[in-house]
Amino acid sequence: MAAYMIVLARNVLTDGWDSYQAKVADCITSFGGSYLVKRVPAEVLEGDFPYQRITCFAFPDMDAIRRFWRSTEYQHTIKPLREGLGHLDVWAVPGLEDVEQEGGV
Repeated sequence: MAAYMIVLARNVLTDGWDSYQAKVADCITSFGGSYLVKRVPAEVLEGDFPYQRITCFAFPDMDAIRRFWRSTEYQHTIKPLREGLGHLDVWAVPGLEDVEQEGGV
């Protein structure tokens, strides 16, 4: 079932980001991921949100996200490209179908 990787970014420096962005997008695609939301600001309706932008990817399942995240290509070649370019919080969450099957919601 579908799973989602949510990336929240703050204190982003734009210089140097394009190189990382191009490579990470190709890598994510190679693991079955695709963009749902791409680097957009949030409209805060309630509460605090200290982030500048949100990106959300859909993957076939949680295992695909884990394979991407733990891949040598991402960890050793791509992720270092964003070092010092901002702070990212990254979450992986199962789709509703998986949560319901496990007795959640």
